[in-house]
Amino acid sequence: IRSWIIKGFNVYFITAREATHFDVTKDWLYKHGILFTHLYVGQVNKADCNIMGELNYYIDDSLYQLWMINETHKKPKLFLIDQPWNQLNEDDKQDHFQRVMEFTDIEYLI
Repeated sequence: IRSWIIKGFNVYFITAREATHFDVTKDWLYKHGILFTHLYVGQVNKADCNIMGELNYYIDDSLYQLWMINETHKKPKLFLIDQPWNQLNEDDKQDHFQRVMEFTDIEYLI
C-alpha cells in the first residue's frame, strides 16, 4: 500500500466499523504502519459510500460487499482477499472480481 501512495494513488479505507470508532481505527492503522489518504467508517453497505463511483480499484475480504458493489458500480476493478470465510460454492460465479492471496499480489495486476 505504501508504494501506491508514493506513486500518487489515493488509498481509501472504507470500513463498517461504527463511526464512533473513527479515532481508534485511524490510530490502529497508523500504529501498524498502514498508510492511507482517506478513511471512511460506518459504511455497512460499502456500495453506498459516496466515493465508490470514483474508485479505479476496490479490495475487500467480503464476497457480499463485492457483489453489492458490482451490482451498483461498474467502474472499480474488484479484488477479493482470499480468506476461509469467503470461499465460493462451485455454482457461484466469480467473473466480476479477481481473487488474490495478499495485497502484494495486486501490485502485479494493476
